[in-house]
Amino acid sequence: MAVFRYEGMRAGGGRKVKGVLDADSERDARRLLKQQEIYPTVLERLEGGEGNSRVLGKRWKIWNRAPLPPMRERIVFTRQMASLLAAGFPVMEVLISVEEQIRTGPFREVVATIRNDVGEGHSLSEALARHGRIFPPIYVSLVRAGEKGGGGALDVVFERLAVVMEEERRIRGRLLSAMIYPTVMAVVGSLILVFLVTVVVPRVTVVFKETQQTLPLVTRSLLAISDFVRDWGGWLALVVTGLFLVFSWWARSEKGRVVVERWWWRMPMLGDFLSTVATMRVCQLLGLLLKSGVPVIASLQVTADATGFVTVRAGILDVARSVERGDSLADALERSGYFQGLALRMIKAGERSGSLEAMLDRSAQLHREEIEQALERLMHLVEPVIILIMGGVVGYVVVAVLLPIFEMNQFIK
Repeated sequence: MAVFRYEGMRAGGGRKVKGVLDADSERDARRLLKQQEIYPTVLERLEGGEGNSRVLGKRWKIWNRAPLPPMRERIVFTRQMASLLAAGFPVMEVLISVEEQIRTGPFREVVATIRNDVGEGHSLSEALARHGRIFPPIYVSLVRAGEKGGGGALDVVFERLAVVMEEERRIRGRLLSAMIYPTVMAVVGSLILVFLVTVVVPRVTVVFKETQQTLPLVTRSLLAISDFVRDWGGWLALVVTGLFLVFSWWARSEKGRVVVERWWWRMPMLGDFLSTVATMRVCQLLGLLLKSGVPVIASLQVTADATGFVTVRAGILDVARSVERGDSLADALERSGYFQGLALRMIKAGERSGSLEAMLDRSAQLHREEIEQALERLMHLVEPVIILIMGGVVGYVVVAVLLPIFEMNQFIK
């Protein structure tokens, strides 16, 4: 049996409807829709993996690639899976129930294909793995470990995943909140400055040019900026936009990401912050995998794909090879050069005492608190800096306009 997505019109009113249904074939799907008095305008079979991405792309299409559903939907899915599995329901019934709780949309189609794959005999981890962009390798690895009974039941694994995802979402939200204010201020300030330079300043200073008097240096510089922006501002905007797009394309390439990340790591304050973020993620994910019964080498390999940094990923893979040769985890991580000293000492202590998972969790918690404190300090620091910059720019414009007026008044007297 397959899963079909449909869009159509309901008889007796022409109301638009859409959803998913199970059928043996397209012909059977059309028969079922006809029984429900629905006349389909779109009927497509949902497939896992690349096929599903192709179907989703018809509504989420961005450069022929379907974007990820919101993390909130994935967290709710994970929470519901954990709750229903803990209540003792079989996996198939849990998936049916979770699918019914999700509103009509692309993510429901994904859950429908997962439910269909499990119904055809695939394991839950195999069904999730066919949607690798939505459920990353660490998610699949933990579910696979839960299915095998390593480190706890499947409901416990989903509960751990939900906690990790919620913490990740909270940190991303704090970072986004810290960036919204300066971004809005920068955009609004730039638009106001362009308006002043291109519209207001030329009208105010035209009288200065008619007097044929020698203008102050600050006024002459403002007039030069105004003339340049009016004459070449459009071309400059096009060039800057083009360079930005080219740089963004290059930075997303494999070589470009490595170069850009190395620049980031070399910056004084940003490098320390990124080191803290990388340390927190590695400790959190590695501890989660080890507690779920995943072997150390496999845990390191899965963690490498989930760090979010290309350079750190290469470093973690080197760590996995070193540990496989017999080196200690702490020494291998220290040689990579990407991790905080406190975490390395705690990992070393955990290896000696046999409590590595607990030390990894504790280290992740400490670095998570450090990240939140850094973001809070950033939010308090950005506001006065933005105000000072905007005040300086406005003061420059005001002085450039008023200074010739004062000089003219002195000349008249």
